[in-house]
Amino acid sequence: MRLWHRGHISSGSSFLYLQWVRRFSLYCRQHELDEASQLTLDGAMRFGRFYVGPRANGPVGLNSRLIARNALHAWACALRCLGAPVSDWKPKLAAARMSPLLTAYSEFRRTHRGVAMGTLRNDIDTAKAFVAALRSRGKPPTRISIADIDSFVQELATQVSKRTLAGRCSSL
Repeated sequence: MRLWHRGHISSGSSFLYLQWVRRFSLYCRQHELDEASQLTLDGAMRFGRFYVGPRANGPVGLNSRLIARNALHAWACALRCLGAPVSDWKPKLAAARMSPLLTAYSEFRRTHRGVAMGTLRNDIDTAKAFVAALRSRGKPPTRISIADIDSFVQELATQVSKRTLAGRCSSL
């Protein structure tokens, strides 16, 4: 199924996005791939890694890959709104891969706090890292102390920006 058809757009950023959609469509045809099944985050990332521009000697740079990913995500959202059968951009959280503690945590955050799925993914990553830090200290999650949280936050502060740290702390 071909998802893209030629149209005229005058806006600069819209035109740039359409160029990436055209390139993606051509890439899928050249590699005999189904566009609808490739229009996912993994498919967009794979496309970005392997796409070679007409004037380039190798794959395009990181900034171009990120723009292509954003363009394809916008395209997938637009197609979904129009009723086209498009796969989810990001896979759903798999409760089977999480511990019962993290499953209960994610369910609480989702139902009682109204956290969006994107935020919930980040929250679960933070919770997993915190539980792993506890385990590395030989401490079960049932015996958490303020010192454990402080230690985790201090370690995290050496790895991320202040803004990201504040977001991660709100997850805890």
